[in-house]
Amino acid sequence: MQQSSRRLQSAHFLAHTVQEIRFRFLEVSDICQESRRRFAAQQPQAKGDGKLINYRFAAFSSLVQTIKDILPVTLERVVSWSSLSHIRHLQFMKSIRNAVAHDGNPVINLWVDGRYYVACNFVRLGRNQQPVEVKAPAEDVHTIVSEFTEDLCSYLRDVFSHYVGDQSLIGPLYGQEFFTTAINHPAIPEFAQRLYGESDHSALKLDPSEPLSEALEELDSLVALCRTANGN
Repeated sequence: MQQSSRRLQSAHFLAHTVQEIRFRFLEVSDICQESRRRFAAQQPQAKGDGKLINYRFAAFSSLVQTIKDILPVTLERVVSWSSLSHIRHLQFMKSIRNAVAHDGNPVINLWVDGRYYVACNFVRLGRNQQPVEVKAPAEDVHTIVSEFTEDLCSYLRDVFSHYVGDQSLIGPLYGQEFFTTAINHPAIPEFAQRLYGESDHSALKLDPSEPLSEALEELDSLVALCRTANGN
């Protein structure tokens, strides 16, 4: 596979990940808001929500590394953690991602007045099994994910805006080669495979798309959503 096509693929993957950011953010936000509603109504914490918030937060935190890994391929330049250091709660989210991925630690373990927190600092094993202390933030989980998402999406929006119109980042995710290979999957009936083999593939039109432009629209919406959540 040529590097240019790999770069286009990664742009599509980035656009997909931006959509997943919305999905994962709303998963966490919804359970936090429902918890606060129950507290205001003098109802107890919903059964099982202590586990559920950890499941959802773990999935949300995994996107930190995903973004960090895909960006350099799309942008064709190094993206260091230091270049992302202005994003609020970045270091905490990075630490949480490692704690969840490597240790399986359910870090959200405090519920006060309808809000979820990480109760106190904790230690995880880093490189070479060296202990690393992770500082628990004073903010509740909903505030953390809202502020983190707002800053991350603002950063991505600014970066993507410089690449809109780049011809190497415009095109379909899957080319004709993909469909020619995929048609041979054992789940596809033989008659469908035969019809495809007899068809004129030169007539197959693949609509060009610009994934980063589509991602920009999603990022604009996400930034506005987070600013509302943050009271801005």
